[in-house]
Formats: sequence, C-alpha cells, structure tokens
Amino acid sequence: MNKVLHVFSFLFAIMVLYSCESSRAENGDLLNGIDGTGTAPGTGGGSNTDKVLKKVTIVDSEGISSVFTYNYTAGKLTTAHFEGDGEKTDYTLSYENNFLSKLTILQDDGSAEVATILNLTYNGGKVAMASGNMTGGGQELMRNETNFLYDSTGKLKKVDTVMLMEDLDNPGTYKPATKMVSDLLFTGNNLSQWKMTMTTIAPPPIVIPPIVFDIKLSNYDSNKNPWATLPVEFTIAGGHFMTGTNAFTGLSMNNYKTVSVTSSAGNDGGTYAYTYDSAGYPTKAVSTAGTFTFEYQ
Repeated sequence: MNKVLHVFSFLFAIMVLYSCESSRAENGDLLNGIDGTGTAPGTGGGSNTDKVLKKVTIVDSEGISSVFTYNYTAGKLTTAHFEGDGEKTDYTLSYENNFLSKLTILQDDGSAEVATILNLTYNGGKVAMASGNMTGGGQELMRNETNFLYDSTGKLKKVDTVMLMEDLDNPGTYKPATKMVSDLLFTGNNLSQWKMTMTTIAPPPIVIPPIVFDIKLSNYDSNKNPWATLPVEFTIAGGHFMTGTNAFTGLSMNNYKTVSVTSSAGNDGGTYAYTYDSAGYPTKAVSTAGTFTFEYQ
C-alpha cells in the first residue's frame, strides 16, 4: 500500500486516507495516491472566472495516465470523478442556500470501497468546520473533525483534522487516532508555503514520529490558476481528504513555476512550463515528472 510520493503528483494529487484499512492506526501507513462564493486569494475562486475546469488528464513520467472530470448543473459543480492506476473516486456535492453543505467521497481501489462524508458548517460566510465519518464493509471505520482558521485578511491559515476511532474498551466513545495539520502562508495573491504535519497517535509505549512536509511555492506567473475555478468550499473542505486534486494550491490566483519540498525522506523539487490559451488559462503544464492537460467549459 506504500506508493512513491513525487512532488509533482503530490501537490496535485495529495490524499490522506487513514482508514483505508482497519490496521491504519497501528501500521501508520500513508496512501498517496461552479460558481464559487469567494473572490479573495485564499478564500475564493470560481465566481470571478469566465471558465470552469472540466477535465484534467495526467500522464506521469512512467506513462501512467489519470483523468479527472468535473460536472456542473445549473452553474454549480455537482459531481467529480477520478480514475487512474486501478483506482476510482467519485465526489458528490450537495448545496443548501447556494452554499456547499455536504461533500461525499467514494473511493474504490478495486478491492474495497470507502465512503467519506464531510458536513460543512459556516461562520461569517466562511467554512469553519467539517465533520462526518468514514465507512467501509458495512461498518463505520472512523469519524472526522476538521477546523479551519483564517488570518486577519480572510485568507486560510490553518487546517486541523482529527480522525477518531471507537475506543474498544469504552464502546460508544471515540478517541483520536490520527491527526493532520496544514499551516498555510500567502504572499500577495498566492500560496508561498504549505507545511503539513501528519501524526499517528499510538497507545504507549509505541511512538510513531510525525511525517512533516515543508512545501515552498514560488516564481508564479500572472495567468489564471485552473484549480481556482473550482468552488472554494470544495477546495478548502476537501484539502485533507481528496485524492487527485489540487488540494490547497487551488487557493492561489496564479500558477507556480517552482516548488521545493523538504521532508524526513529527503528533498525534492521541480520547475514547470505552461502553455496558455488566448484567455490566459493554462492548457498544459510540463515537468520532468509528467504532463498535465487542462480542458475547460
């Protein structure tokens, strides 16, 4: 279940699924695999664009292809689908009063299905919390709680997710099993640093060191970020859960050309070259890790 984590696919396809198997808490395994309401960098996207992302095709350095499709109803993103390398993921978005209220993620790796539910709550028009559970094989695997914090300018600065498992010694009660924290820093309109800390909480005397990624993004162009055409609530709420998406890089207004990643596994980095259409949207992004092709509607 361990996969090589390359920076290119990592930034566009990051996903942490702590409950893909019942032993996740013990073995510490990490799987890698509209019309928005906001407008400010770090808080918004789709509503101030004239195109929306329809399809993304990725071919990595080994020739493996993955495809993401986004489907809209009456101007709102309602479903999305990922398929590649033997895995499928379906996203279903539900709205109340034009706000995203529920995100359902159904993952199928060919041998098992896991469903993740995220129920969103708002404060002052911003996503403040998401909570729900993960189920598989007809039973609840974990519960999830995520809190979102913003800086004084309204940009997202911290995302704190806790996965809870039922305490077998105290049925009906839940205790933290894993935790993921993202600290975000913006420079102007774009995300410049993204530090993620992933921790498995094991019973004493077992101690599992946290996994930390320090990601720096720079050398931005002046063109439009395709991932920012997606609903900002979708990007924010799903950042710790969605496979094959931009995660929090969709909060940037423009496209980074340079990235570096520092972690306990070593350092990695890359540079990207973009091709744009006449409206300034990228149609292709190329690096030594692979090629992304973007289509819009």
